[in-house]
Order: sequence, then C-alpha cells, then structure tokens
Amino acid sequence: MLIFLTTLLATLGWIFRSRHTLELENLALRHQIGVLQRSARKRPKLTAGDRLLATLSQCSPGVF
Repeated sequence: MLIFLTTLLATLGWIFRSRHTLELENLALRHQIGVLQRSARKRPKLTAGDRLLATLSQCSPGVF
C-alpha cells in the first residue's frame, strides 16, 4: 500500500510539473548530450559552463 501511494504521488508530481521545470530539465539533457558529443571516445573536457550547471543542479535537486 505504501509503495502504491508513493508511486501515485510521484506520478501526480510528474504530471503537474511546471513548464519552467520541464524547460530546465530539457536544457540539462541537451547539455549532457553536448558534453558527450564533445568527448566522443575520450575523457570529457568539462568547461566552466559544465561546472556551473552541475553546481546549480546540486542546489535544486528536484529540478534535474
């Protein structure tokens, strides 16, 4: 029963997320794709923007 309620609440939260939250998530995913494309078969070289985005995502874990 507890698992059902947790799943239900998580699903409702996902459905009612704001457009702003979805845009931030989209930005983070596009950024990750860019980093992966730059690093094709070699160690990724992180830029200052990469580090800034990682720091911001740590400050607001519910967004990413």
